[in-house]
Amino acid sequence: MKQNSSAKKIFITLFTVTAISFAGSAFARGEWDHGWGGTGDLAPRGERSFDERGCGIEITPEIQEKRTEAKRISSELRAELEKNPVDREKALDLYRKSAALRNEIGEWFFIQRLDKISNNAGLN
Repeated sequence: MKQNSSAKKIFITLFTVTAISFAGSAFARGEWDHGWGGTGDLAPRGERSFDERGCGIEITPEIQEKRTEAKRISSELRAELEKNPVDREKALDLYRKSAALRNEIGEWFFIQRLDKISNNAGLN
């Protein structure tokens, strides 16, 4: 019985370490951007986005441009990280630009969500 329990603990530990490694790697490469206004492959396309309740949010041209720019920078960062040796300064600069854009986009989406909640609160 103790052997089975130990095997489960080892499996859970290895699974957790593996999951954290993949998440950390994705974040470092600029691919961890599937949240509010994310620009990854799972992000909504086009000029309209949807929150988890299916409520449409009109995306402004400015935010669409920022999403496009974030994708371009993310691709450039991935390419830089594949070089040997990696230009640390350039990679760090690209990462900071990408993170700043993701933060701006995410904040915009969050504000849109807050506005929708406020508007819907008046209807109830």
